[in-house]
Amino acid sequence: MCMSVDGIRVAVWQGTIAIIDDGPYDGALLRFTLSFRPAIAIPERPRLTFASPIFHPLIDPLSGEFDLAFLFAQWSNKIRMRQVLVAVRNAFTVIDPNGSRNPEAAALIRSSPKDYRTRVTMDIVDTLQDLTNDNTGLGNVHMNFGPWIPELYEPILKDILSTGAALLVEKSRADSKADRHNHN
Repeated sequence: MCMSVDGIRVAVWQGTIAIIDDGPYDGALLRFTLSFRPAIAIPERPRLTFASPIFHPLIDPLSGEFDLAFLFAQWSNKIRMRQVLVAVRNAFTVIDPNGSRNPEAAALIRSSPKDYRTRVTMDIVDTLQDLTNDNTGLGNVHMNFGPWIPELYEPILKDILSTGAALLVEKSRADSKADRHNHN
């Protein structure tokens, strides 16, 4: 997981969550923004929004906002951002179908986990494409732990992203082929 705090707007954090497991989101690089509202007396939950559409029961399909209230029913200033980010990452490994931000995703994971995985794979491939086609320069910030040296890091980043996308497509084709074989 990589994070970057906007030097001008410290209430806005940008980051990327890498999902590495055997679940439907395996191989995903999910770019997000974490926005904090000024809280005078009562601390408020931050707003976590994904940059690309992600099919998930806890993510609003129109706004990309993740439902932090589902994971943290009671918000307090004692909750650390590390806890929030780990909980969000874990929501992609253990998917709770009771999330209500995307009823279609919740219903599909209950009725057909294979179809859910196929739908998620399409979003992951699109997300990886968004990262490789990012002309804003923001994609570089999320992968950066030191000074960004384009001639050094861009070929590596492109290789990682193209390999990840290729593996996801290959995995999806193999799953489809296995499904067709099992139905015959």
